[in-house]
Amino acid sequence: MKTIFAGAIIIVLIIAGFIGFSFYRNYSVNEGFRQIKIGYLENQVVMLMGKPNKVFFAGDKEFWSSNIVGSVKEYHYEAKILPEIWIVGFDVNGTVVYRNHNIM
Repeated sequence: MKTIFAGAIIIVLIIAGFIGFSFYRNYSVNEGFRQIKIGYLENQVVMLMGKPNKVFFAGDKEFWSSNIVGSVKEYHYEAKILPEIWIVGFDVNGTVVYRNHNIM
C-alpha cells in the first residue's frame, strides 16, 4: 500500500513539475519576445528568448512570413501546453524583420 501511495505521489510531482516548467518557459519566452524590436540580431533574440523549437527557411511549408520583404529565416517558439506560438523572422544578415505572437 505504501509503495502505491509513494508511486502516486511521484507521478503527481512529475506532472506538476512538467506543468510548472511549461508555464515558466512560456512566461520567459513571452517576456523575451516583448523586448525584441525590428533590427535586433539573431544572437540578441536567442539571448532573450532562448533556443527556438524550430527553424524554418523561405520556401518551407511552415514559413509564415513569406509576404514580408527580406524575410528568409524564422525562429518558432511553441508553447508546451497552451496553443501559442512566437515567431521571429530574419533577413539574410540575421536582422529581425518580422515578429508575431499567435494564440491559436
